Amino acid sequence: MSDLRSQLAPGWSSVNIGITIVLFLLAWPLAMLMIAYIIWGRQLNLDFSRPETISAFSGRIGNAIQGLKQGWSQSSGSYQKNTGPNHGGVPNGYTEREALDEERDSLRREREKFDDERRKFDAERSVNR
Repeated sequence: MSDLRSQLAPGWSSVNIGITIVLFLLAWPLAMLMIAYIIWGRQLNLDFSRPETISAFSGRIGNAIQGLKQGWSQSSGSYQKNTGPNHGGVPNGYTEREALDEERDSLRREREKFDDERRKFDAERSVNR
């Protein structure tokens, strides 16, 4: 039994190769995961021959997923809730509607300035004819 357990450690052992072949016959994505375990298992501190590393690894994965979920909810909700960092150049304290109104007003002022310049140019051009 201890020989089988040592064969399950990350690396190219006959047991790991046999498991990989069987997994290719059942479902190739699982076989790809097994190959990743064989290659990078030691770097990830994951060892099927020591069950305690599996629970530690699953805890690390769970923490990473939880962090991703929290980051996603904070980044997607902070724009509407005004609780997080600035998003899209909109300062905190603004609602989406206020930001759009301010942008529209800014564009309206620019267009009025452009129209004034255009009128001056047209007036000057008509005088010089």
